[in-house]
Amino acid sequence: MLSKAKSRNAGRKLYFLVFILFLTAEAFPQWVQTNGPYGGGYVYDLLVSETNLFASAGGGLFCSTDYGTSWTRLDSVLSNPYHQSLAITPNENGGNNIFTSTWGNGIFRSTDDGVTWFAVNSGLASPYISGLVAGSFGTEGISLFASTFSENPWGVNLFRSIDNGESWIQINTELLWAFFKVLAVNESSVFVGGDWGSGLQRFTKIDTNWVVDTLIIADGTTSVFSLALDGTNIFVGTFGRVLISTDNGTNWNEVELSINNAKIYCLFILGTNIFAGSERGVFLSTNGGTSWTEANSGFSQISGQWHPYIFDFDIIGTNIFAGTEYGVWSRSWAELVPVELTSFKATVNGEEVTLNWTTVTELNNQGFEVQRKFSNNDFVTIGSVKGHGITTSANQYSYVDKLVDAGKYFYRLKQVDFSGTFEYSNEIEVEVRALDKFTLEQNFPNPFNPTTTIGYVLQEKSNARLTLLNTLGEEIAVLVNEEQDKGYHKVEFSAKGGSASGGNGLNLTSGVYFYKLVANDFVSVKKMMLVK
Repeated sequence: MLSKAKSRNAGRKLYFLVFILFLTAEAFPQWVQTNGPYGGGYVYDLLVSETNLFASAGGGLFCSTDYGTSWTRLDSVLSNPYHQSLAITPNENGGNNIFTSTWGNGIFRSTDDGVTWFAVNSGLASPYISGLVAGSFGTEGISLFASTFSENPWGVNLFRSIDNGESWIQINTELLWAFFKVLAVNESSVFVGGDWGSGLQRFTKIDTNWVVDTLIIADGTTSVFSLALDGTNIFVGTFGRVLISTDNGTNWNEVELSINNAKIYCLFILGTNIFAGSERGVFLSTNGGTSWTEANSGFSQISGQWHPYIFDFDIIGTNIFAGTEYGVWSRSWAELVPVELTSFKATVNGEEVTLNWTTVTELNNQGFEVQRKFSNNDFVTIGSVKGHGITTSANQYSYVDKLVDAGKYFYRLKQVDFSGTFEYSNEIEVEVRALDKFTLEQNFPNPFNPTTTIGYVLQEKSNARLTLLNTLGEEIAVLVNEEQDKGYHKVEFSAKGGSASGGNGLNLTSGVYFYKLVANDFVSVKKMMLVK
């Protein structure tokens, strides 16, 4: 499930790219305004349930079942048209619970995709709901969190529900700033931020108590307009900047967008890509927030502006939707976001090479051809793996290349889409070792400081003894002394101690050393050099 700013956040791991496959696809050339929703007011929040798109607006609550072509107003039975945030949880019937918060009438829940609504306010201190979010909360499962505003006393309280809104329990002991209204949740904490320099606070449950940490001080200067979480990665939208923490809020980096201190109203995570909605339109980062580019093509000049304010994002299939001050707009995310392939690795096991790779997003992905090259020969296709077509979820793939002779090999993937367009991945190199004889390899790196790896091949199951010697031939450490199976083995050795076995007490000085392998009748000695 995708990470969602303002209305919800399902923590999803943010992967840093090993490499990226760029695919071509039929796509909308730019942002296109949909046919609604009507009734006036900004579209504050978007939410997707299956193929239904919900829009929370100042003029009411709306739903489209045809990608924005037509809209139906859902809240005719609700007395308050001022809807704030939307949230979603799974229900016991295999469908979804949809929640909408209002300013003055509390929270409502629908179990039938908006056809009927029921008030779920038991335990809430106020009907003025400033924030609402749903997400997985550790081993306790899905939780709802809501912030409520009150005038007497003036401030905000934070509530939690573990029964889909049937009851609410207050978790804060001291009244929060009245401007706290931006909520997000990950597996361990719920985060609360606000405008007017309110800063950011983190609530973490320890046993039965909630511990509050101030991550960004309420100094009157740092406002939090949006939050997005991805595991322990936190992204905060403020005036013209995105604040980034990769350790759940302990340390922060700051990235400035070229938007002249315009407010960043929403952040939306799609794989390793982050969309930012602001007073200056849409910006996109494809590298985890390190750099940003403008993505406003298609927004026409409205009321003297080149682009509308952007308050929220969500996706259905290949389309990304933006909630703006002038209704809902859409375009294909495929033309903005590359299909991403991460963690392409190879593992050698005897005469087999196992390839593993992961995609973060896919668009029209028919599949992968697995290609191999030996020495200076050309790449040849040795197999294929079917793709997942269109998906924004991470997918794991693997392929086993069997009966590989000893030598150095190169592998790559040829990604093919349904139109026949293809792109190649980066190449990875592996070395397959002959297992038909005992071998002691030269350590690598050599010279080394302070760690090096010693590899060896056992022709058959053997009693292996690997020792470290000084220049006098005296044994100073035993690195391996056990029965081991046939195949390739390696030991990481540290001159400061802490080797895989036997070297924990060492603290060697610079110089020449020897290592010796004895396995059955096989004996081999090699030299290595430590340079500090």
